[in-house]
Amino acid sequence: KLILTVRNNGGAGQPTSPPADLEAYKKTLESILDKYKPEILAVENEENSQSLFYSGSPSQYHQELKAACEVAHSRGIKCTNGGLVSSLVALLTANSYLEKGDEGKAEDFIKLTFRDDQYDKFQKAGGFSSQAIVDQIEKGKELILGNKSAGADYINFHWYIADTKALGEAVDYLEAASGLKAMTNEVGQQRNEDPDQVTSVMQKIVDLKLPYAVWFSLDVPGFGGARSLLNSDGTLRPNGEAFINFIAKNY
Repeated sequence: KLILTVRNNGGAGQPTSPPADLEAYKKTLESILDKYKPEILAVENEENSQSLFYSGSPSQYHQELKAACEVAHSRGIKCTNGGLVSSLVALLTANSYLEKGDEGKAEDFIKLTFRDDQYDKFQKAGGFSSQAIVDQIEKGKELILGNKSAGADYINFHWYIADTKALGEAVDYLEAASGLKAMTNEVGQQRNEDPDQVTSVMQKIVDLKLPYAVWFSLDVPGFGGARSLLNSDGTLRPNGEAFINFIAKNY
């Protein structure tokens, strides 16, 4: 089953700009979907990441998402958003505890889910009181709230955090905030190749009954530091062995 991500434009290091002509966008999308016939269409990638992937506002994104979902649904294809960045999902989940008056739980969740360098940056910026953090949270909430009315069938998120309890809390938050069932078209590892993380996260995905999950398997040097399941010659790494063993055992 193909989960197909389609971007309006952009490329490596170049964020997408929203379609200037939605009718032309829909016609192009029709030809793409007719050719590839995916199970699900994911509209853009990490739409909250303005510098890397999507330069438009949440309202511009939802206009694009609505147009794309109309085309997808007319062909019996499911539709979802591009996938919120892993660290933003953690931040939004922690903020939900803050909004309920539980500052300790919010702080504990940030410590649990942020790498040391991310947490240090968060603290130096002023934590939850930082205007930059407040802006990220508000933008993330606006994106989530508009997805269902735009026609999305799922709330799509990305996840690189090892802690499975945190994953469960994040899914609970996303589903409650969006009114949609959660899925992930990008889950993986950053800066490590621990086989235990693969097994435990995959088991949690099964326990949560996420309808779709795609493991990210590329080495991405620099930003994020994502790690593949494979060596460059195609042989499996220990985390890759854990992946296929889990699949063989469960499916």
